[in-house]
Amino acid sequence: MSHPSHRRASSDVSRMTRTSRLLQVATISMVMMGAGSAHADVSSWLFVGGGAHWLSEQKSGYEIAPAMQLDLGLGTPPSGPVVLGVLTRSLTHFGRGTDLALALRATTREFSSGGFGLALDAGAYKRWWGMESAGPMASLQLGAPYGLQLSLNGALGSDDHKTFGITFGIDLLRLTVHRLAGEQWWKNPRPAWRPDTAP
Repeated sequence: MSHPSHRRASSDVSRMTRTSRLLQVATISMVMMGAGSAHADVSSWLFVGGGAHWLSEQKSGYEIAPAMQLDLGLGTPPSGPVVLGVLTRSLTHFGRGTDLALALRATTREFSSGGFGLALDAGAYKRWWGMESAGPMASLQLGAPYGLQLSLNGALGSDDHKTFGITFGIDLLRLTVHRLAGEQWWKNPRPAWRPDTAP
């Protein structure tokens, strides 16, 4: 006969997995629709990166964990000086568990067009593993040409949970569908938006 705590842990993992899949499927669907209709001029992001995060629970000391970050989102057209959007984030701490987040994003035009630029994300996260927690999160994205991206992350959760970290990776849509930077070396024949074709 299984112990009640084991059944509860199994239920938590199952609930987290279902929620993660639903969020990712929904956002992937939105991104695919945006990428498939390039002339609609929507911005979209698909970032995959790895790095390290420092975790603290209930005022304990910080422990470091290797991490993988996945961002999926959609935003307003990149023709404006500022792009606004929404994204989901999956942040996996290897050997521990996965945090899920929903955030609003504001970026510079250059960031969403695949060049040097900045993005600011602000929202909330939920953690089902360990001692569990939920709370606000924020991150700063530093974008470079060819989809390269550095993500500086922070979160303050319930019961004095704190998470800070850094990940580096590539945004596949900033590299392909939306890229205007670096065309002297690698031409993008059909970007989702180009200044000289704006109405």
